[in-house]
Amino acid sequence: MSKIYFFVILSFLLHINNLFSQTIDYKGQILDKESDVVLPFSTVEVFSLKKGVIANDSGKFSISIPANSINDTVEFSFLGYKRKKIVLNSLLDTEINIIKLEKETYVLKEVIINPKDFIQKKLGVVVKKSRRGWHLGNPGDQHAILIKNPFNKRGRLKNINFYITKNGFPTTPFRVRIYSYDRINNKPGKDLLNTNLIVSFNKKRKAWFTVDMEKYNIVFPKEGFFVAMEWIFTSDNYYYFTNMKMNSGNYEDVKCYGQTIGLTTKQKEVIYWRKYLGGKWYHMKYGNAMINADIEFSN
Repeated sequence: MSKIYFFVILSFLLHINNLFSQTIDYKGQILDKESDVVLPFSTVEVFSLKKGVIANDSGKFSISIPANSINDTVEFSFLGYKRKKIVLNSLLDTEINIIKLEKETYVLKEVIINPKDFIQKKLGVVVKKSRRGWHLGNPGDQHAILIKNPFNKRGRLKNINFYITKNGFPTTPFRVRIYSYDRINNKPGKDLLNTNLIVSFNKKRKAWFTVDMEKYNIVFPKEGFFVAMEWIFTSDNYYYFTNMKMNSGNYEDVKCYGQTIGLTTKQKEVIYWRKYLGGKWYHMKYGNAMINADIEFSN
C-alpha cells in the first residue's frame, strides 16, 4: 500500500471517529403555548439514547446529543399538557429554542363520599419504619409503588405517605406522581394527577412524610393505581457522593442527588417499579420503596 493511500484511509478513519465522538448541545426553554408561562421542571427525554434531563425552575434545559444522533426524536412533557415530539435536527444548536406545550383537556370522574359514612384504609407498603436501608436517586428518577385495591370498589385518595430517610438531603423538593395501572403491560400507565405537585420534607431525620391530596379529588379505581416519587433538580447544593458496592464487587464513589426513600423487605410481594430518564418502567425484584396511601371508601 502506497503512503498516499495509507494517509487517505487514515484521514477517513479519523474523520469518522471524530464524527462519532462529537456532541451537540441543545438549549431551550419550555413554555405554555397560550400564555407563555414558564413550565418549571418539565421533562426532556431522548428514548433512543436512554437519556434525558429535567428543566430547571425557569423551564430552561440543556442536553448533549451525539452528532450522529441528530435524526433521533426528543420528547417534551409536563403534567397536564400534551407531550410534544421533535426531531433533534430541527432544533437550533446556536441559540435558545422555545418549546411550547399545549394543555391537555381532561374529563374528571367525581366520587362523592358522605363524611359520616366512610372508612379509611392505608394501602401500599404498610410498615412502621425502614429495616433494609434506602434507595438513592438522581434528577428524573422515579420510584413507584402499586397501590392495590382489595375492596373491588372505587374510593377517594386522601393522603400519600413517603418514608424519607436521614441519608442524603431529606429536605430536597421532589415531585409527586400518580399513574393508572396498565394491566396489559403490568406497569404504570397514564398520569392521573395532572398538577405539577412539588413538595419537600421539613425534617432532617427519618420519618413518614404525609402529603395531603384531598383537594385534588382523585378517584381510587377498582384496579388500583401507582404512586411515585420523582427526583427533580432544584440546586447543585443537593448533590453528594456515597460509597457503594458495584456489580464487580468493588466499592466506588457514586454521585447522587437529594433525598432517599426507605426500603423494606418485610412485605413479601414486590410491588415496586422504577424508571430513569429516557428509559422504560421496570419491575424491581427485591424489596419495596416505602410509599403508601390513605384511601376513603363508602361504608
